[in-house]
Amino acid sequence: MAAELLRDAQCRAARPRDKVYRLRDGAGLSLQVMPAAQGGGKYWTFRYRFMRMQRMMNLGVYPTMGLKEARAELVKHKMIVEAGGDPVQTRKLAKLKQTGDALQTFGSVSREWLDRNKGEWSRRHGARYDYLLTRALLPTLGKLPISKIDVTVLLAALRSIEGKSNVNARKARTAASMIFDYAIASGRALENPAKLTLGALKPRSEVQHRKALTMDQLGPTLRALEESRIRPVTQAALLMLLYTGLRDFSLRAARWQEIDFKNATMTVPAERMKGRKGKKKPHVVPLPTQALRVLRELQPLTDRGPESFVFPSQSSAKKPMAEKTLCTALRVVSGIEDVTAHGCRSLITDALYNAGFRTEAIEVQMSHDIGTLAREHNEPVKSADAQVRASYLRSGFLELRARMMQWWGDSMDALRIGKALPRVRTYNVVRIKGARTA
Repeated sequence: MAAELLRDAQCRAARPRDKVYRLRDGAGLSLQVMPAAQGGGKYWTFRYRFMRMQRMMNLGVYPTMGLKEARAELVKHKMIVEAGGDPVQTRKLAKLKQTGDALQTFGSVSREWLDRNKGEWSRRHGARYDYLLTRALLPTLGKLPISKIDVTVLLAALRSIEGKSNVNARKARTAASMIFDYAIASGRALENPAKLTLGALKPRSEVQHRKALTMDQLGPTLRALEESRIRPVTQAALLMLLYTGLRDFSLRAARWQEIDFKNATMTVPAERMKGRKGKKKPHVVPLPTQALRVLRELQPLTDRGPESFVFPSQSSAKKPMAEKTLCTALRVVSGIEDVTAHGCRSLITDALYNAGFRTEAIEVQMSHDIGTLAREHNEPVKSADAQVRASYLRSGFLELRARMMQWWGDSMDALRIGKALPRVRTYNVVRIKGARTA
């Protein structure tokens, strides 16, 4: 900087004249004094050259910005000029960024992320993320510019949640991480602080699996159900849950048009299946003779047309059975306080595995993802057994599953009357050329 020419006393003493005049301090810094007709204000200005052109910018108002502060501000802008930049444009861009940051809050970006992804999720999945945002993240982070949120700020928000629920804190961190990734991809943030916070949260709580009936408890439970005074629709639904291994909602919301008595199947439409929206498929479930008998006995009570519910609510035929009904009924007839309806799936799965049925057939019956099995069969088939598996995979293992679930239906009959389980070999023969027994 050139020799300093001004003193603070000169700045204070400067009075308006008829025309604008400047008191120069050197290095392009001047105090510009406006005429009295224009208010007589005093402004710090900086003259510089950019792209061979003379330019001037205002630095601040005197005395709000004193001489010392004006010189310090000058140094910052001169560094921009020396680097080949234009300080006026730099200041404009900084203001635009500041305005953009204020508009791009965590709340606005997270809502945009939620709206963009809802179409790919199930309604329940979307509602879960909506809840995490509304109850956990937005109260503390919603109004903050997303580009300004760092590890310290995010961790403080997560720990405030952690004090209430360790599970929700970890789920909220996962949701926040996806939101920051979206912000980075759309140019609203440069880093994802959520990826650095996992180690600072409490360890995940031990998973509590839903308690299931055991094979020893199934027989007494079936006898108690047969003798109970539970309403017929609930009894039928509980038996169908045990005969099919379906998920609770897939079964409760079943309609009569989904039952095919001729082919002994029930088809659960894609929208009631678990999984990502757009990737779910209808699920065909083979029905053993016992399940068909239950449905035929129930049909006069609830069949009011194809659209009517197989298991309607007790309060209204236009609604499916309530969510907690099956769980409550199972606890009543089994006498086990913490047993769950969903646990029936574990009971059936274990029984089928222990009986020696094919893994693929069991997993398809339980509507688990078998994408890896499908990919295996994109390769050339080299053995008779692989040909059988590929054939079953294309057909959804329906023939084998029908035999398998008939064995399970017969097994439930045997358990109810206290007899030994039927032999598996009778039900598990694969009748495809070149095949071995399953």
